[in-house]
Amino acid sequence: MPAPSPLARTPPTAYRLPDGFKSTITFSLNASISLYEVELDDGGVTAGEMIKISTMFNSRWHTKAFRQLVDQGESTFMCGWDPKVYTSILAILGINQTVTHTFPEGSTYCYYGGLKEFKRGKLKEGEFPMATCTVAATNVDPTSVTEAEYGPVFTAGSGT
Repeated sequence: MPAPSPLARTPPTAYRLPDGFKSTITFSLNASISLYEVELDDGGVTAGEMIKISTMFNSRWHTKAFRQLVDQGESTFMCGWDPKVYTSILAILGINQTVTHTFPEGSTYCYYGGLKEFKRGKLKEGEFPMATCTVAATNVDPTSVTEAEYGPVFTAGSGT
């Protein structure tokens, strides 16, 4: 195979989100939990750390390979909250379920996972009390006795 050759970038033709409002996260075990999303980082996906495959036969460059399995990063969101939400948090914390991210134009990204952490922010006079929630993907069907693997499912919204 010859060395790589440059390619020209062509303009994208897809829809582009103009604004991050209104993005939400839904937990199947409590779709109306009293958390009020303010800021959402959906974590993305990664192919992980590269595998170094260099040997004594390399002459100048380290060579690498991609891993075979991909990983979904953790999602975090900042939210307003009511202290009474603790009962609801404890009921879903660390429980595998369906998690759905809904994007502003209606697209959804859902996967198996759950709430990994609920961390209160500082409570100060004159500031909106916020909490940070961390959501982790398991990619395992919680109803499966064989721990069946399922990747995330993306469904395009009406605005795309």
